[in-house]
Amino acid sequence: MKAAINLTLGLALSLGLVACGSVETKGDGTNNASVKKESVANYYSGYFFDAAISGLNVVPLKNKASKPKMKNYIRYDNVRWQLTGKVDGGIVVRVRENARSANTIGTIKGKPQVSFIALEGQRKSTVARLSKSKDVFVDGSGVVSSKNYATDNRLPAGAYIIRIKVHGTENWDRKEVYIEVK
Repeated sequence: MKAAINLTLGLALSLGLVACGSVETKGDGTNNASVKKESVANYYSGYFFDAAISGLNVVPLKNKASKPKMKNYIRYDNVRWQLTGKVDGGIVVRVRENARSANTIGTIKGKPQVSFIALEGQRKSTVARLSKSKDVFVDGSGVVSSKNYATDNRLPAGAYIIRIKVHGTENWDRKEVYIEVK
């Protein structure tokens, strides 16, 4: 009896883990009721929109080990993207929907939220301002915190992680992009 309970519990746990490996996303917007499975590993990792920074395309990160400046970044495992070249210092971020957007995040709404993390101790001129959260609410109102905002779009030379977060009509997604400024 005890062995049967252990076997049943083990089977239930293993089936639960398999079920957590993918999620169903909504159909293609037609009357076709097909449901697409999307890996949970892709969620909130930047796969559901495309981006360009200062005219350079954001592409999957190749050879992460060759980027030693990133190793001390607290979210090292989440960096899955890089630019196709180096930026001159002026940062302009453009986002657009891709083939996976409709089934996961929906239509992109508003401007992307962009932040940067200097990987080599670079200093950037910023100004502190109050910011109301769009994601965290208390008693129906967004939480207010103090954030530092860049005074312009130019970054000093060096390596950075640029975090791009977009909100869609159905969900949100974020890319963490390794860039180098010359």
